[in-house]
Amino acid sequence: MIDQAAFHAEGWKDVIAAFAAAAPGGKAVFQAVEMDGATAVPLTTAGWSDELTSAYAEYYNVINPWMPVMLAAPAMRPVFSECSLPASHFANSEFYVDWLARADGADGSTGMRVAERNGRFGFLTFNYELRFADQANAIYEPLLRAIGPRLRRALDINCSTRPAFVGGQLLNAFVEPAFLLGSNLQIYGTNAGADALLRDGKLLRSSTRDSLEVRHTAFRDAIIKAAQRACAVRMLPGPSAATPAIVTDSGVFSIVTLTVDSKFMGASVLSPLMFPRRLALVTIRECSASYDREEFLLVLREKFGLTPAEARLAAALDGSERLSDIAERFNVKMSTARIQLRSVFRKMDVSRQAELARLILEMRARHAP
Repeated sequence: MIDQAAFHAEGWKDVIAAFAAAAPGGKAVFQAVEMDGATAVPLTTAGWSDELTSAYAEYYNVINPWMPVMLAAPAMRPVFSECSLPASHFANSEFYVDWLARADGADGSTGMRVAERNGRFGFLTFNYELRFADQANAIYEPLLRAIGPRLRRALDINCSTRPAFVGGQLLNAFVEPAFLLGSNLQIYGTNAGADALLRDGKLLRSSTRDSLEVRHTAFRDAIIKAAQRACAVRMLPGPSAATPAIVTDSGVFSIVTLTVDSKFMGASVLSPLMFPRRLALVTIRECSASYDREEFLLVLREKFGLTPAEARLAAALDGSERLSDIAERFNVKMSTARIQLRSVFRKMDVSRQAELARLILEMRARHAP
């Protein structure tokens, strides 16, 4: 069953169910534990009610007294709760009274730490009624020791195999080339436009280890910076600023990045182990041809009655930079930039920066040589 799960991650549900059935009243959970001890995410369970599993995922994992035991446990070595931290030591805690006691016989446990990856490690935990602790541990400890290497091997295969459908619906919604990248430019998903760029190979290509390689130095540095920023744990899922246009031998391009929480990828029960916590959804936008900047500023002033400062601001707001970045570049206060932006909105008859960016790009294309 473990060998089958190596090539079909959903098979871990059957493996965990078999583990739970190995001891009387056994309950099993395979969870992804943050290496900093912040949280633990149940990957698949057996013997636990959906209500208790959901409650654990949403709250009780954070106050789990056994978390320090899991963090300190050596890899591939079974840990017995009665030797490390008996439940009686925290019987009056919120975790025990409000959650563990409701599980109907789960105050004894045996577990093992396996498969470290992406800032998390997998931890197998088997719970049982305390009065059967010695009997249950006598089953689980030798079982884990015997098949631990096979567990590790299967999980390594899982984590080294990238499902082709990861982020499929999300990525295919983009017309522009789109990549799901880790902070180290590991490729976790592509759409048709991205695949075409990789096949062409002039600007981007994929290494033998599924890592994105960028031939143009400035373009590569921009993608690395954008991906690292989007993948930072402190980042909330949402949009990041686009980069200014970068001129390469293959054309002029801008990078637009979106922070994506990997739990939404839904590739398999092992997603929290297979993917980093944050992924960068990077789209490659081809920019219009170059244009005479001074002439374009004059067009904006004459057509919309903008002041020189307003025209300069409007021309810069093409979606490639945030207002705060533009204000800093032009050495003006943010309050001044906001006043100018309101005036630009009124004179150019737009109400949002996205509308302004679209109008600027359309006008720039018409005035390109």
